[in-house]
Amino acid sequence: MGEIFQDATPEQEQKFIEERRKSAFLAASKSPSRWLSTADRHKRAADILYEVAHAAHEREMARTKNEIMRIRAEMDKQGLSSWSKSRTLEGAEYSDYLDSELLSEYLLLAGYALECILKGCLLVMRPELVKDNDKLDSMVTTHKLVRLYRDCKIPLSPLEQQLLDIITWHVKWRKYPVPKDLKDMPSPVEPNQRPLDIPGSPFHERKVQTLVDELYKRGYDLLVRL
Repeated sequence: MGEIFQDATPEQEQKFIEERRKSAFLAASKSPSRWLSTADRHKRAADILYEVAHAAHEREMARTKNEIMRIRAEMDKQGLSSWSKSRTLEGAEYSDYLDSELLSEYLLLAGYALECILKGCLLVMRPELVKDNDKLDSMVTTHKLVRLYRDCKIPLSPLEQQLLDIITWHVKWRKYPVPKDLKDMPSPVEPNQRPLDIPGSPFHERKVQTLVDELYKRGYDLLVRL
């Protein structure tokens, strides 16, 4: 690189740098493979986190089941009708609790992956969304996944829309301890403001993961075709 600038003036050097920067920006913006590779990286990281969280949740459920059986046996032995003892999580139990909480990070990274797929589709379908060759249009920079799917003409079921709203919520502010606006702060009475219409926990029959995989594949297949 130094040889290129050997006889160049500072102005020529800066012009060359800006031209290369603009070329790289446009190439990355309009390259399906760049959007795909970035999406795949986010998706791979998300899937790894899901497996860690799911395994911890399964251990928690097995441990809870055994604990309930032990307490019932103890109650029968002592002739008790209720049990009020509590204890602090420690060791492996506490580690599993922390690992199961990684579901939030899974949703965050899954959201990044879906965004990359959909934004790649939009930029291929509508190159004019790179405004003046130096800025991405707000249609592309949004985090609203339901809107991005609609803009890409990809149909969604009501359950998929619910899940995408939850993922969007995670992408927008769950990476921080508080949201930008007070109105988005969960209620202490109803902390889950966006319930998902599936039975049991989010890990039940891997339903959330299955839905994310299907949504990702739909966008991935469209971008590959484009």
